Amino acid sequence: MRPLTDCHAHTELSYCADGVLTIEVYRAALDDPGCIVARQALTNHGFQAYFPPDIAWSWAFLDRPALFDRHLARGDERLSAFKEKVEDCRDDRLIFGVEVELMGDGRLTISDALRAEAQLLLGSLHVMPRVYHKGHLPAQAIESFLAYLRDLAAAGVDVIAHPFRWLHESDMPIPQECIDETVAIAKTHGLALELSARGRGEPALALIKACVAAGVPLALATDAHSLAEVGRLQPAVEQIESAGFSLDRVPLFDGRPPS
Repeated sequence: MRPLTDCHAHTELSYCADGVLTIEVYRAALDDPGCIVARQALTNHGFQAYFPPDIAWSWAFLDRPALFDRHLARGDERLSAFKEKVEDCRDDRLIFGVEVELMGDGRLTISDALRAEAQLLLGSLHVMPRVYHKGHLPAQAIESFLAYLRDLAAAGVDVIAHPFRWLHESDMPIPQECIDETVAIAKTHGLALELSARGRGEPALALIKACVAAGVPLALATDAHSLAEVGRLQPAVEQIESAGFSLDRVPLFDGRPPS
């Protein structure tokens, strides 16, 4: 099997992850001969680094970006400290990344300074900022989603993480036209689209086929939040095989090489 990169995983720095998920846990997994992951991106949530839990989970910063400016020093300090821990390992199998959201003013939830130092940026949509929200009907939700996605792609991320999760969790249908347009946006901006081992109802097979047809790279991801998920890329590999492809026929994103 070709060497695989897990492009999305969390450590104890993310509020949503188990407190036992340290850098050393991931290094131990990489050392396990049975692990199919050859390189590991550690991509904690930017908004959880910058904001205390009450603000982070309120999502108020999406529509009030001034909150980000008030907490800039806090987040930079926490992310810089984590980056130093990764660098202290002197292990080129580890990638320092950040998972970011797009705020209502068009900025990502990461400072310019840390953005320049990150080896990998994942762009995500968990909660839709009001400025993009067109309504609750399916057609309106898709319009909101694609508008957000276009701006997120233009903001300079490397990967669109779990691209259809917001639509799925909003109980919205995901038509083929929406998948095709998402792939087209990624292709226009030279981005990869995440294929998550966690799945959560996203249209994996249709996404794989559309990406292969368009030559858009897939970023394989565990999106690990718990110890049991660390290194478990096999479900994503099985999704590729279920779509009728071998790994050799699928364009894969392997992350930015460490500087």
